[in-house]
Amino acid sequence: IHTVEMLQSKNMDYRHLNQVIGNSTNNIGKKVLLIGAGSLGSYVASELAKNGFNNLTIYDGDDLSNENFMRWYYSGIFNAGKKASRLDLFLELMHPEIQVDAHNEDIDATRLIEEMGSADYIIFTIGTSDTQLRLNRILRENSCKAKVLFVWLEAGGQHSHVLRIDYSI
Repeated sequence: IHTVEMLQSKNMDYRHLNQVIGNSTNNIGKKVLLIGAGSLGSYVASELAKNGFNNLTIYDGDDLSNENFMRWYYSGIFNAGKKASRLDLFLELMHPEIQVDAHNEDIDATRLIEEMGSADYIIFTIGTSDTQLRLNRILRENSCKAKVLFVWLEAGGQHSHVLRIDYSI
């Protein structure tokens, strides 16, 4: 041996990083079903990843278009493609331990019933109230056990709302 050189390494695993910044590690491994990857859904997904959730399933059949990409969390980097796939790419770039199952389609009744059985949380960030009401009915009729949040912005983005539904009552 001619020389010994000290190498420094850092623990960069997802659990450790969450502990260092003060996040609870209780969310790691919890499955979140996110329905909607548009302007609001993209922000919600990013915050979930920053707060210890590393297992997300995303449904959104819409394209990221010029009309909406400026409101999207990762605006300007991509202005085309499917919202769910683009969000998948950016979340996994945040940290390689974030697992995203992106579906470039709107969720239907059959898929919702399948997904709700394994989800710890279901978060709706879609803007159409008719769809929200239809999916809410499906969850209620099938005794959903997951924690469910409906999140929406009022027109103009002035106010936001979160509604938690408990289907066990």
